[in-house]
Amino acid sequence: MSDTATFSERLVNRIARIGGRGSSRRGFLGGAALVGAALAVDPWGYLTRPTTAYAATCGTDASCGAGYSVFCCTINGGRNTCPSGTFAGGWWKADRSSYCGGAARYYIDCNVLPGHHFRCRCNTTSCDHRLVACNWFRYGQCSTHIKGVTPVVCRQISCTPPWQIYKSCGRSSATDNNTARHTAPCLTEPEDGSLFPNNWLRPRVKVSAPGAKVLEIRFQADKEANDLVVYTAQDSWAMDKTMWRGLATHVIDQPITVSVRAVGASGLTAAATGSFTIAPVQAGGQMVYWALRGFDASNPDNEELFGFSVGDETVGSVLKVAQVQQTSSGVSVGCIGCHTGFAFTDHNFYDIGLPGTDKGRGKEIDLRAADHAFKTPTLRELAWTAPYMHDGSIATLDDVIDHYQKGRD
Repeated sequence: MSDTATFSERLVNRIARIGGRGSSRRGFLGGAALVGAALAVDPWGYLTRPTTAYAATCGTDASCGAGYSVFCCTINGGRNTCPSGTFAGGWWKADRSSYCGGAARYYIDCNVLPGHHFRCRCNTTSCDHRLVACNWFRYGQCSTHIKGVTPVVCRQISCTPPWQIYKSCGRSSATDNNTARHTAPCLTEPEDGSLFPNNWLRPRVKVSAPGAKVLEIRFQADKEANDLVVYTAQDSWAMDKTMWRGLATHVIDQPITVSVRAVGASGLTAAATGSFTIAPVQAGGQMVYWALRGFDASNPDNEELFGFSVGDETVGSVLKVAQVQQTSSGVSVGCIGCHTGFAFTDHNFYDIGLPGTDKGRGKEIDLRAADHAFKTPTLRELAWTAPYMHDGSIATLDDVIDHYQKGRD
């Protein structure tokens, strides 16, 4: 090219050379709209820096040497999303992916947010040994208000189009079918290093493996002669109760390793692993809470107290309003009729017979029938909120009960 070529001529030649390389990874900038997006975020860098999408050959290998960026879920606590300090910088897709039922599979680059720093390294903390923050590249269909090119920290994988996940993403497409079979299941439950009381709820294994058809879940403990191996098409699996009781009785105070692999067209992926330990002691305690049975919140009889104990898999009814006999000195009082629900108040207004000239709700809404009516207060932190009633005229809770026992003055 001539040294006297204009800027526009250099731009055209630059785009033509890149477009004609036929690079396997995403086909690089496959269309004019995509070129425009790249120019919008980093015009000088795009024209002057010799850039490749990833310095690697194609393949399904999850090793660091393959040159691809790590899956976000393997470095982000199991969450398949861009981690803190990054942003969605662009995306590409692989057509006819078996992991998305034959539809397109989308790969969203999570680039380093300007002002943040990630060390370039090979991931060694999970099953996915690909690169972290090593590949300097950006397509630019997302977050065009953020300028420049920064390293790709990881890839967020989805069967949902990126523009439906991030409002900042456009629809200009790039395609690389060589990444269609990349995968790495991520173990999100049980959390690695968890300690289970031996009367705890049976363990649940939950996996993030977008598009995986079958998962292999394996439990390994040194005290057991054989591993427990489960195959499931679901991303969540709970251990059988009888099996859990046996495990909680015999494998105490030693790590139990959980590993998960996805079964795909290329065989089994590398394993996502974690471990948990069963404590030699039980956990005690119960949880109780108010809840509404049915849809009529105006009827106090629909409120019930529900509860469960440690290890229970269902909740049960503990107490109904009608079952509560509230008395003071042998006289019935109806506290639970108004102080119900999560906040222990029905949020209604009542005239409770206190002397005084304050007309309360009636004055606010100009309705004589509502004179001297005040809103039912919450009973939360009740011991610390004396004196009581709307005007602070009653000093103790015993005196409050006495007031309701005696009725109107």
